Amino acid sequence: MLISSGIEAENRQKAMDLIQIEMDKMVTGLFDDDDVKMAKDSLSSAVRSITDYPNSFMNFLLLTKNEWQTI
Repeated sequence: MLISSGIEAENRQKAMDLIQIEMDKMVTGLFDDDDVKMAKDSLSSAVRSITDYPNSFMNFLLLTKNEWQTI
């Protein structure tokens, strides 16, 4: 899982704590249909955007190739 967040350096620990709380909620199943839809929409948008930049597309292909090799 990849988590990305824009934060200020002095708020790093606060952000990490909040992210951990949200991850714990996901692990225990505390999410609803809106959360799932938002995640799917975000992932779909990210995958579509990789074709905007040739290097991004190549990185995606290399990453997925390496991921499948580790499974």
